[in-house]
Amino acid sequence: MYNSGNMKRDFTFVGDIIKGTVAALANPASLVMVINLGNSKPQSVLTLVKLIRKLLRRVTRLDSK
Repeated sequence: MYNSGNMKRDFTFVGDIIKGTVAALANPASLVMVINLGNSKPQSVLTLVKLIRKLLRRVTRLDSK
């Protein structure tokens, strides 16, 4: 994990991206628009790692570079 996991990323469910893409393709006005299909609530990588550890009920060692 780099930067102690503090870097933030948008984690978006792929099904939501597919729905947004299909909806944009069905709308002729979208040809001249910028459409953001990402999540507007970035989470730190460390938050994601902690959630995965909790769901798996595992305590793992975290290494940072």
